[in-house]
Amino acid sequence: MSWIPACEDFASGGGTAHFSWDELNGGFSDGNSHAPWGIVTTALAGGLEATRANYGAPVYLSSGYRCPHGNAQVGGVRDSLHVHGRAADMFRNASHTWTEQEFNVLKAAAGATNPIESFAYNRYADHHYHVAW
Repeated sequence: MSWIPACEDFASGGGTAHFSWDELNGGFSDGNSHAPWGIVTTALAGGLEATRANYGAPVYLSSGYRCPHGNAQVGGVRDSLHVHGRAADMFRNASHTWTEQEFNVLKAAAGATNPIESFAYNRYADHHYHVAW
């Protein structure tokens, strides 16, 4: 059975020390057509902050929360943890495509935070890193 969010699960603002609400709540134009409303769990926010601390450098989000419609628009799986406000997709930065070695350093930094999903370098053609808490 799929999780059905309640009204109190949604927020219209927030963010963390290093990630803005806009980054956490979609981060791209097709991911959440209901902005500014979205779901960002404390597990996601904490996991991202801990990953950044472990990594020792900024990381960039290409996707955070996705509404079900936005998730379908980008080809996400039906019960994606993005829809639950628990997943993010990361990349090193917009001007540098990372190597597998660089990717694995970030993956290890996130791995130390006990994520429930952590996908490999070759999972996606663009080599973004998907992680969820």
